[in-house]
Amino acid sequence: MHSTDLANRSTITEIVNAYRDASDAIRECHARLTGAEDALNARLAYAKGTMGSIGLPRVAARHGHHEDIETQLLALRLAIWSHIVDRLGIWRLCSTKRAEQLRRQLDHDMYRRRAHGAPDVEELPEITEESVLGMVRGFATSLDSILDESIREVFDMLRPREGSAAERYKRNGKEIIGAHATLTYTVEGAWIGGGFRVRYGSAAGLMALENCFRALDGKGGAPASHRSELDMAIEANPDGKGATTYFRFRCYKNKSLHLTFLRPDLVSKLNAHAGGKNFRAHAA
Repeated sequence: MHSTDLANRSTITEIVNAYRDASDAIRECHARLTGAEDALNARLAYAKGTMGSIGLPRVAARHGHHEDIETQLLALRLAIWSHIVDRLGIWRLCSTKRAEQLRRQLDHDMYRRRAHGAPDVEELPEITEESVLGMVRGFATSLDSILDESIREVFDMLRPREGSAAERYKRNGKEIIGAHATLTYTVEGAWIGGGFRVRYGSAAGLMALENCFRALDGKGGAPASHRSELDMAIEANPDGKGATTYFRFRCYKNKSLHLTFLRPDLVSKLNAHAGGKNFRAHAA
């Protein structure tokens, strides 16, 4: 994780200056293109914006539309915030709910859809030394609560809910996670080549599970991939059986994923944090 270097104001200043230089370059390019348009249409005797006048594309088209300068500057701002979030290692610690909220804030197209009645998105601020430092300090201050939220989410995912299909499996404990767990409706038959794949909508939960165990194991650094090791191992084993760093797994045609935990010490930490009396207190 690179959060330590982001705590240095000199590093933040470097990021902000790079952003400002890129913003200035975009504005300069737009100004030059606008000047070229005006000069071209003047020589061809067209009034700008009238029938037959020539408009030069600003950038490669997205969704069939050429973007204006404000749209490009927004995309740049979101790209820089995404870079900062990656360097802080936030993705590996936050719950799936918090991660989804953050993805919406970093999604360029959410701002486009908002203009057409999509649910509102809390807009990320302009890139300044103060705003970046504020995010770094806010992340450091909230680290314990972010991790607590993630661990409780994973604990809740592993235990069976009242009346759920998972409740019938003896592997799943209600207040204490044991040596095994069964996740229902998590895998399905692969579309090509046989074997299994993780169902759409379940990949984020497996990533959260893996990130939780990494955090409990004291492992620094962001995951090497946006897919969990478990997700990739399931896809790579046609017989639906295998093992990763923290789990032995077996996939079933009824869409269930059976897990055996290879690190009982980490399961004990998970239970100590969120299970037993802590679970009852939090659920009350």
